[in-house]
Amino acid sequence: MTSRDESAPSRAGVWGLLLAVFYAVFVRFYQAAGGTIGLGGSVPRDLPTFQFTSFVAGVVILLGGVACLVLTTPRLRRAPAWLPMSGGREVPAALLVPLCAVPVLVGGLYAVVHGLGGGVTKLLALLGVAQVPLPTEAWVNLDPAALFLWDLLLYEPWFLAMGVCLLLSLRRYATDEGVSRTAIQRAGRVCAALVAVGTTAFVWMIVTDNLLVL
Repeated sequence: MTSRDESAPSRAGVWGLLLAVFYAVFVRFYQAAGGTIGLGGSVPRDLPTFQFTSFVAGVVILLGGVACLVLTTPRLRRAPAWLPMSGGREVPAALLVPLCAVPVLVGGLYAVVHGLGGGVTKLLALLGVAQVPLPTEAWVNLDPAALFLWDLLLYEPWFLAMGVCLLLSLRRYATDEGVSRTAIQRAGRVCAALVAVGTTAFVWMIVTDNLLVL
């Protein structure tokens, strides 16, 4: 463990939680309740399924924000003092890593790739350089330009920022657990390589119509 103030989470943890709450409440839960702002004037054909999916996505995003805070705040990784035997003890890494750290790693990489790749493809589409396939049969009406603008100006930047917060929170946890700086830097380079490969593949699959975009 480091000697830093255990009651003060890193900025990545706080920002991760704030970003998650913002997106879950003002985008996913809002759209699950029937809100249409952010859909670019498009209306889903199967509205109940869309609303349910938005609600579930909001819950998952909130869990991601909480994970950011937990990974960066040692005090939150301790079992409540009132629990018998384990009260006050830190949750063992053998339990926290598979249940929290691994999902955060996967989610962080996915979010960064989504943000970078989605931003590139939507920009290319708006510039008329590439055509992004859309499942038109899933919508009553569809305004691609409006959808792309919402993606480019809000959704994809959020994915990128949230992904960075998730990965930095995981780095903070690794530091707290005594992982060497060399190992963390090596893992960072591996993650950067995965992001580069994933983003390239993402853009290629979209512009060549080899991936269905919902």
